[in-house]
Amino acid sequence: MISNELFNQYDPVPPKKTDTVFFFRKGAVGIHRLSDEEYRCPSVRETGEAELQYLFRIDDQSYFLAEEEYLPEGYAFEDLRTTRTMLPRQLSFAVMTGYHLYLWYHYHRFCGKCGEKLVHHESERKMVCPRCGHSVYPYIKPAVIVALTDGDRLLLTTQPGHTYRALVAGFCEIGESAEEAVRREVREEVGLEIGELKYFGSQPWGYNANLMIGYFAKVTGEVTPSVDHRELNTAEWVSRPDIEEQVIPSLGSEMIMYFKYHGWFDEEKPSREYFRF
Repeated sequence: MISNELFNQYDPVPPKKTDTVFFFRKGAVGIHRLSDEEYRCPSVRETGEAELQYLFRIDDQSYFLAEEEYLPEGYAFEDLRTTRTMLPRQLSFAVMTGYHLYLWYHYHRFCGKCGEKLVHHESERKMVCPRCGHSVYPYIKPAVIVALTDGDRLLLTTQPGHTYRALVAGFCEIGESAEEAVRREVREEVGLEIGELKYFGSQPWGYNANLMIGYFAKVTGEVTPSVDHRELNTAEWVSRPDIEEQVIPSLGSEMIMYFKYHGWFDEEKPSREYFRF
């Protein structure tokens, strides 16, 4: 869990030699492993002539982005997913958030109105077109995730090609609220209806440019899931004692663990927050 403060406004400062620089490829980040659990990213002093793009600051530590071909010796590109459980946790969070911005910069190089090359605004986090004035801001894709319950049972699913169990989740669509998205996703993916619905919390998930919005929900009526195999491989009810411990630091994992140890969400029984960055 991060106890430090994230300053995510665009307020570029001159880089210090000890500041951190991220090098990304699609789905990968340049890191140096110190152990199976610990890693580090390059510092400014190691990046030579690379042009640095300011990203954000956590306390007095600033983070920058550089082109992948300037990755210093001693570092290698590894799958981003490896950083989700690695330490220090603050750096794991920073990598995820930095990747979110990398995707935005990478896919917004030219104006969608006139085709001119975009430039960064001097004082605001947006790309602007010097020809027509069109502005492009960082995109965030809202998604919902739901702990669907039936008494002391939780519905856990697997997706095609994966073996780990997860909660029902999906993207918010045009013209619907987050609560409406929950009901639709549950209906579409497992053919069930929801009664009581309760907000749990949210988490930025920069690996996919998401904002995850979590809910607890009680199934009503029919309880046997009807799986949409285009979306899911399996969906089954699991009793609280049989829920396995989670290792991925995510909102979904936190919700699963909350149900295992507390049952239905109650604000007076706070989460243990094992999975907060």
